[in-house]
Amino acid sequence: MYRELKKKRLLIDGGRCSRCGRTDCLTIHHILPKHAGGKDELDNLVTLCDACHRTEHLIRKERKAHLKKVKLDLKSIKIDRNFDIWTSGILYIWFMVMDMVCSGLKPPQGFQKNN
Repeated sequence: MYRELKKKRLLIDGGRCSRCGRTDCLTIHHILPKHAGGKDELDNLVTLCDACHRTEHLIRKERKAHLKKVKLDLKSIKIDRNFDIWTSGILYIWFMVMDMVCSGLKPPQGFQKNN
């Protein structure tokens, strides 16, 4: 099944890296990693050359480090009697979504504007 999906993704992307257009040393990359809940679906796969694939993983690593920093920043916010746990959770989710948008990722489905 996954092998067939990889072939379809490669055909959809025209046998080229979706970032740089290279046609050799291609691999199929999960946009949302499986360990983070990503699935083996066409919409979650993209064709990348080896160089762009390595770059994507470096970017992801930097993004994780940034999210850790954001979490630390959120912990440093002083909670007063008007700032409840629900509000802090919404604020945390907002920071995560904004980080995704700023880094070029599509926000989770529930945060996308419906047309």
